[in-house]
Amino acid sequence: MPGSSVPASFPSPHAHAAFTVQAARASAGEDELERTFAIDEIDRALRARLEERDKARVNVRSQFTSDVRLSFEPLLQTLTALVRNALDASGDDKPVDVVLQGRDGKLLIEVVDRGIGMDALTLAKAGDPFFTTKEPGRGLGLGLFLARTYAESLGGTLEVDSTAGLGTKATLALPLGTGSA
Repeated sequence: MPGSSVPASFPSPHAHAAFTVQAARASAGEDELERTFAIDEIDRALRARLEERDKARVNVRSQFTSDVRLSFEPLLQTLTALVRNALDASGDDKPVDVVLQGRDGKLLIEVVDRGIGMDALTLAKAGDPFFTTKEPGRGLGLGLFLARTYAESLGGTLEVDSTAGLGTKATLALPLGTGSA
């Protein structure tokens, strides 16, 4: 909800996000443990988390053929949040594209929607904790914030590009662990 604040027990929104990311990792039994997996495993696991009606709307293209070494569950949680945001923004009938590629020692994941996009003011606030443009009950405003926090915890980045009327592209760039090409 816009204007909400972080509970007083956390010294900052970043501390709250770090706690949330750690809790998600621990609950998944993956507490920062890396493993090597085939890139197509991301597609299968992502689709398993989507509503049946949304599976056909998500187009996953991989331009990356090597195995990846990362913490799988936090990556999947982050990607799922980005895809759900894109599905919500796109309405009921427009597709969402997910492109996975490797470049300069990083796994790049682009999530592109065909929604209404964001104006400059909304885009500037989009990564703030608890900021949402969704109607009440449809989101907490933590998706982009936690995705950015996750990426930064690995030395990566999350970039969001949007143009009002044209849609939004979120690009997650994560350094590849050893054993990746």
